Order: sequence, then structure tokens, then C-alpha cells
Amino acid sequence: MPVLTTTRLNLRPLQMDDFAAVHAYASVLDNVLFMPWGPNTEGQTIAFLEKAIATTRSNPDSADNLAVVLRESDQVIGGCGLSLTADLTGSLGWILHRDYWGQGYGTELAAELIRFGFEDLQLHRIWASC
Repeated sequence: MPVLTTTRLNLRPLQMDDFAAVHAYASVLDNVLFMPWGPNTEGQTIAFLEKAIATTRSNPDSADNLAVVLRESDQVIGGCGLSLTADLTGSLGWILHRDYWGQGYGTELAAELIRFGFEDLQLHRIWASC
């Protein structure tokens, strides 16, 4: 999976080194209030990262589990993904640490994932839910 780049962000595959940053948002109720998981224990965050990394290794073109990284500081501030189905449809999702809400990062990363889905992956449909 190539790194997707926006004006302020890099979207790249998750790594085990991202544990502290991922756990910082995945373990806080405010961040996961509308997610079907969490808040995570440390063990749950480790298990998530292991699964995400294994998925990327088995399918290098997957955009399912990407770290949202500030280009300026290389700080992981969230996660995002575009999950694909067999019928050329993608499901878009993301989570950002609450310290980065209201700054347009969600809009920026969503626009790049949508561009990637339609232009690079030739998807017919992309959807998201909350």
C-alpha cells in the first residue's frame, strides 16, 4: 500500500510502533462513543494492531487499516480505512484523537480516501455510516 498524502497528512499502514498513539485514542470513551468497539484495554489495542498488520501483509494493496499521521511532526493522530467488497464498493471510516477534532483533518483524509477509491481502485460506490 503506497502512502496516501494530503496537504497536512500521510495515510500509511499501521505499525506496532504506533501502539502508544493508537491506544491514546482507542482507550478514551469520548473517542469511541459511537464505535462498535472500545474503549480498548492495552491487550485489545495490541490485538487490533497485530490483526491490522497481518491483514496488510497478506494484502499489501489493502487500505483497510491506515494510520493518520501529521506530516509536519510525524505524530499519529488517528486511524482510517477503506474496506472493499467484491462488488467494487468501499466502506469508509475513521477515528481521530479528540485533541485533533474540529481542525478539518477528517474532511481532508476522507477526501483522499474517496479519491483513492474512485480513481486508483476504480470503485463504483463508497459509503460510510455513524
